[in-house]
Amino acid sequence: DRIIVADLGNDRIQIFRKQSIPPVSIASLSATPASLVAGGTTTLSWIVSNADSCTASGSAGGWAGSTIALPSGNRQVQIDSAGNYTFSLQCSNATSSDSAAVMVSVEAPPAVAIGSLSATPATIETGETTTLSWIVSNADSCTASGGTGGWAGSSIALPSGNRQVQIDTAGNYTFSLQCSNATSSDSANVMVSVDAPPEAAIDSLSATP
Repeated sequence: DRIIVADLGNDRIQIFRKQSIPPVSIASLSATPASLVAGGTTTLSWIVSNADSCTASGSAGGWAGSTIALPSGNRQVQIDSAGNYTFSLQCSNATSSDSAAVMVSVEAPPAVAIGSLSATPATIETGETTTLSWIVSNADSCTASGGTGGWAGSSIALPSGNRQVQIDTAGNYTFSLQCSNATSSDSANVMVSVDAPPEAAIDSLSATP
């Protein structure tokens, strides 16, 4: 800005006033959602005015030290552990600064529970089939092991399912299921008894006369 104070003929006395710099203002810093389950993501959004640069700080999801677009932007962060997390933003120009923070609450996922693992029927004869059925809650994945008939390593549908297995050899077979998520696990077993078919018997042999 320039102000002319006096005009003496062709001689002008001029006073220059230095232009002021508007103060930095962080209009908003938000997290959506502000509550989530471990392993989920939240979106951090910000609106800043009059800043030359901003610095991100905090302890999760790669937020600390990340590049902050101006005057506004957003970034998704994933948080894998339960707890309360504070995400901070510090912005400045040549003459002023401002800061803001937002908290995100992260809960542990519900515990895995195998509601049931059953075999119907639980007693069969060799060469027959049994149906294995399961109901599972809060699991990310399950692994089948033990038993026979192709059960071990087979794909387990979630949250529930069933599979028929044929057993050709007599004996007792234990079918196992192990399920887990990021923070917990559960396991269950069911036994199937397989009997050999009764041997053929000649009840009588006669000749008459």
